[in-house]
Amino acid sequence: MTAFSWIHLTDLHQGMRDQRWLCPNVKEIFFEDIKRLHDKSGPWDLVLFTGDLTQRGDATEFDALNDLLAELWVCFAQLGSVPKLLTVPGNHDLSRPPQRTAPVRLLQQWSEQPEVQAEFWEDAESSYRQVVTDAFGNYSEWWETASYKPENIQGGILPGDFAVTLHKDGIKVGIVGLNTSFLQLTGDNYEKKLALHVRQFHSVCNDDGPAWAKQHHFCLLLTHHPFSWLSSKSQQHLAEELLTRGRFAVHLSGHLHKADLELTSRAGTEGQLACQGRSLFGLEYYMSGDDKTDRSFGYTVGRIKLSDNSSQGSLVLWPRVSVLQGGQRNMVPDMSLRLTDANHTHPQLIELLQPFQKKIYLSQRHDDERSDQRITSQATSPERSQVSKKPIVLVFEDQPSVRANLRITLSKEKFPIHEAERGAEFVNKLKIEKIDVVILDLQVPNFKNKSSMIAGFEYLEYVKNNYPDIPVIVFSAYDIFLREVLMQGAFDYIGKSDENAQKKIIQSIYRAWSERGYS
Repeated sequence: MTAFSWIHLTDLHQGMRDQRWLCPNVKEIFFEDIKRLHDKSGPWDLVLFTGDLTQRGDATEFDALNDLLAELWVCFAQLGSVPKLLTVPGNHDLSRPPQRTAPVRLLQQWSEQPEVQAEFWEDAESSYRQVVTDAFGNYSEWWETASYKPENIQGGILPGDFAVTLHKDGIKVGIVGLNTSFLQLTGDNYEKKLALHVRQFHSVCNDDGPAWAKQHHFCLLLTHHPFSWLSSKSQQHLAEELLTRGRFAVHLSGHLHKADLELTSRAGTEGQLACQGRSLFGLEYYMSGDDKTDRSFGYTVGRIKLSDNSSQGSLVLWPRVSVLQGGQRNMVPDMSLRLTDANHTHPQLIELLQPFQKKIYLSQRHDDERSDQRITSQATSPERSQVSKKPIVLVFEDQPSVRANLRITLSKEKFPIHEAERGAEFVNKLKIEKIDVVILDLQVPNFKNKSSMIAGFEYLEYVKNNYPDIPVIVFSAYDIFLREVLMQGAFDYIGKSDENAQKKIIQSIYRAWSERGYS
């Protein structure tokens, strides 16, 4: 199981009024929370910032932004993450041009001016394009010298448009960022008035977006605005030309200062997950009698897991929000969204753009068997596999009779066996023993020694987070959870009611052993 993770931030509004007194406290709880969440979802590979990094697009605000990012990356380094930074500009990241000039006035009539649209897209030297380029000048200058960004970023038609390919452990990820703010040049309401064109996508992808996307296992799309803010014509255009064929696993946006998740699907296409993020530090003001300041802060962490030789991945998100608890403000799971007991979204299957076939290095845990030879994982049946050492199996099962039957079955294959009846015992054996394969029941006791199916899922997540190289075979009577345990990272599921269960357990252990590089 291989994972790619990110932290999604949006709407910082560096330089906003009242931020000077508000930011230190919010920054404190934010930094504390990412330390807690990193243990569950890290290490993080990317920081994705979907616009409104500043309040007025002023150069001094971008300088202050650099100071904050430096603090954040120190925190990441202490946690063991070295993420790359990718951003798209928001409507607050531009310097508003004079409102009465002819090009600005005509751009405000975009939907009624097809000639303006044509000239804007086709002529890079047009006065309309120059207005937009100048408005985002400070953003472009900041991004040109920004720290932490990856190499080989491909720019596009508009300031802030980009595409980049990232590699991690055999995963090839494409990230596309597109500027949706280029028409929002004044302080007016632009809901359902903005535009985005598929030309922007093609331009950053070597003039062929579909072919570029297919070179990756999955792609992410970043914009500042949710697509609901685009004109109806632009929405239809993008549905037909940009979001078809499951091209993007997730679309991340901001702007509205509230969290939202929406899964949309169209006939003949895969589902498109849209993830709208909360403001990181911004303020929202409401007038109701006396002035009222409503602080709605938050962020989201995302992770996509891929299994070897698979055409699907599993996506989960950890949305976070700042709330008052006992008179103090803390970051907590955002329960306005539907979350599991582990405080993340339910796993969402995504169709990969190409099958994932991980190439691994032999990295055997016993010192006398180490090798640097590169191999390709492939399942091997017990009859074909002649293992040089038997895998060490840890069985976590609270029923003595079931443990006894497993002990007999495993002993016939001469597997070294460790057994655990309680959660604390299971965790301790993982820490002190060399374990190669785990067999886990779902209905096992938690740390309070109460039997619960939820505990099985929690221990599965514990192993995957802390011992990602150890395959977990779930052995349970609850076949209805087969799909869910596999999505959460189990190597295999075997039902206790299966008359061939004991034989399948042995086969699964050998297969897991082979896929770890032993032969």
